[in-house]
Amino acid sequence: MTSFKISMSYQSKFENRQRLRRKKKELIAFMILASIMISMVTFYTYIKNSPFIPSEYPKINISYKGEPDIDDYIDCEFELLSENPKYSIYRTGAQIIRRGSSEGSGADRWPKKSYRISLNNPKSLLGMRKDDDWLLLSMYIDFPRLRIKMGMELWNSLEDYNPTVTPIESEYVCLYMNGEFQGLYLLTEKNERRLFGLDDAQNNIHSSLIFQVKYPSYLTKYESANWEQDWPNEDEGIFIMEEIMTDLIDFINNSDDNTFFDPQSGVFSKFDKLNLIDFYLFNYFIRHEDFWNKNYFIMRDTYPSKFFLFPWDYDYSMGQW
Repeated sequence: MTSFKISMSYQSKFENRQRLRRKKKELIAFMILASIMISMVTFYTYIKNSPFIPSEYPKINISYKGEPDIDDYIDCEFELLSENPKYSIYRTGAQIIRRGSSEGSGADRWPKKSYRISLNNPKSLLGMRKDDDWLLLSMYIDFPRLRIKMGMELWNSLEDYNPTVTPIESEYVCLYMNGEFQGLYLLTEKNERRLFGLDDAQNNIHSSLIFQVKYPSYLTKYESANWEQDWPNEDEGIFIMEEIMTDLIDFINNSDDNTFFDPQSGVFSKFDKLNLIDFYLFNYFIRHEDFWNKNYFIMRDTYPSKFFLFPWDYDYSMGQW
């Protein structure tokens, strides 16, 4: 009888211990589930859908219907909120387009997209120059979110020594689209004719110009698909890039050393000497992986002004790629 009581006592203790373990497991599971639910509610209520995350960075809110396209602008509303009230802009009309290539290359191949904004009325954003054309760079593969900004600032620092250097200003912002937080972006001025103070276009090869190499080109032959004529606008029926670039590439590839360095008709009669030297030294210095065959602009004011080069897209720089 005594052994039976002892056995029942042990069984009771065992069952109590089992029930306690089950309750502990249920409590732990409940706490984990509650933590997940609280985290989700907090994220969707106060982070993803709120434009007021505590941050030192200004906030840009863009509202639109549909989705930003890569080929055509869509209408949107643009708003900029800053801790400094004089920089805040409340709901103004604009258009937005994705940056990159419709073929899925360039900036558009990354999940975090970059954008170009065209304001209906030119405005100064965050103390930068007054304009209607702005870029929002996602910095997706600029992992420390420093290389693009630092590259721009370093190039800008040459302005006091090189008159061909026109600074492009930029500021970090937090971007929201239709109320959803997209991440940290770099708001920058667009490198276009007004920024560089170029003359009005002419419908001939003496015109001021901006040509961009968008896809790898080693200047061994002219391939129109790799280049883009940013200025003059091709929409106005002015097409001068092919003739100019064909002649320039022919000179680079087919001139002997004496012809190439001739003081009167050589390379420095075509390109600004100080710009050409600074351009290559600068890109070597920052280890700009992409500058060898793309991600730069060839510019010129009205002839007889000389060509000069402008570096761009520093996400593969500073030895990080």
